[in-house]
Amino acid sequence: MDREEFLNAVKDALVVGDKETCVNLINENIDAGIATPLDILRLGLGAGMTEAGDKYESGEYFVPEMLMCVDVMDAAMEIVMPRIKEEMKKKGTGESPGKVVIGVVEGDIHDIGKTITASLLEAAGFEVFDLGRDVPAEDFIKKAKEVGADVIAASTLMTPTLEVMEELHEDLEEEGMRDKVKTIIGGGATSDEFAEEIGADGYASDAVEGVDAIKQMVEEIKMAMAELEKRVE
Repeated sequence: MDREEFLNAVKDALVVGDKETCVNLINENIDAGIATPLDILRLGLGAGMTEAGDKYESGEYFVPEMLMCVDVMDAAMEIVMPRIKEEMKKKGTGESPGKVVIGVVEGDIHDIGKTITASLLEAAGFEVFDLGRDVPAEDFIKKAKEVGADVIAASTLMTPTLEVMEELHEDLEEEGMRDKVKTIIGGGATSDEFAEEIGADGYASDAVEGVDAIKQMVEEIKMAMAELEKRVE
């Protein structure tokens, strides 16, 4: 079995809700070097959840089918996430890069992508404040103020809740916080174009891309602060 066949097999097992096959595939191949744990997450499990989500949106899948897929995802993540965290910690410096407030916006309870992103951020050394799901815009702002967050990360899989993301950015503007905290959005209902439309600082199509983008945002904040300190001196 080559890399592509393996990842497709993982994806297909998740889409049909076959937990035993999915778990066995990962257990049998994760140490063989066919694909990295991140590849398994993104191109196997992540791709499978995206396909399952598409089937749900189109009416082909209903809640029972989605719950089966989530069950498979949870079981697979118990194998994959410890490997990913271990690899990311080896690359870390031991110093926290920054503080991130993360959550799924009000009206949406789909939190797999958010949970994966939060776990990867923690593995990368960030201080993560996970607000969970169905989070009102004001709660993101309240928590960001409370902890002095560098980044607010908001996600949604549902189109009707996009307006909450827009509200979040409008409220940040009204609070005078847009130059104090970076924002990034993600989830199946979002896009780079929508991020630009509402004034978000970034967009990520998956958890790994989101972590990379947040790292870049925090680096930009540090560089700006260093430049400001030079000018003050």
